[in-house]
Amino acid sequence: MDAVFPGLVCSPPFLIVIYLVNRTLIPIINPHDKDNLIMAADRFLFLGHDPTVLTERIMYPALSEILQISYASFYFLPLALCVILYFFRETRDDFHIAAATIFMGFYLSYIGYYFIPVLGPRFTMEHLQSVPLKGLWTFEFFRNLLAQAEGRMYDCMPSGHALVSLLTVLLSWRYAKKYFPVALVWTVLLIFSTVYLLYHYVTDLIIGISLGFAVYRWGWPMARSIITRNSWA
Repeated sequence: MDAVFPGLVCSPPFLIVIYLVNRTLIPIINPHDKDNLIMAADRFLFLGHDPTVLTERIMYPALSEILQISYASFYFLPLALCVILYFFRETRDDFHIAAATIFMGFYLSYIGYYFIPVLGPRFTMEHLQSVPLKGLWTFEFFRNLLAQAEGRMYDCMPSGHALVSLLTVLLSWRYAKKYFPVALVWTVLLIFSTVYLLYHYVTDLIIGISLGFAVYRWGWPMARSIITRNSWA
């Protein structure tokens, strides 16, 4: 039982189930959304402007297409690192340490949703946008697919996309340096896409990035200590 529970908690299906359950539980546990607070923080940082409105100046169908694909590919970014470490390392310890650290990031973001429920700009600021988002070929497909899968979800604060993507970059630098440039470019596109596509406020990203560094600073050493001590490889 001691081995089964950690394995269950650190499994992708369980992660997705917990994420989807949040849609029902968050409004029950904390029904007071904080979008106005986060919008105010963004306007303070951008001298009275809304970042999502500012990005309209550079909105082009080709860019929207690339960024929507980048956003939709989020889970594949950390998954690719885990696959590399699982199949191309002499020891499995590095895989277990990286995977455990990444899961810490996911679950930390989930906890944050309950303390600061935030829907995001696509629900609260659409009336302020004067330029509609348009892509080329797959834009509408991916956007509608994500909208149907997530529904009305309070999942913005902190940004799990920023938190986990940053963790992947930092772990790539430590364990898979050939993957690092790919992870870095992928992460930059992903993080920018969250604002450009109206999924996140900039404040969400700042908190997510800060927590990403915190997890790497304190969570990674804890995972490494536990896993090397128990020698899971």
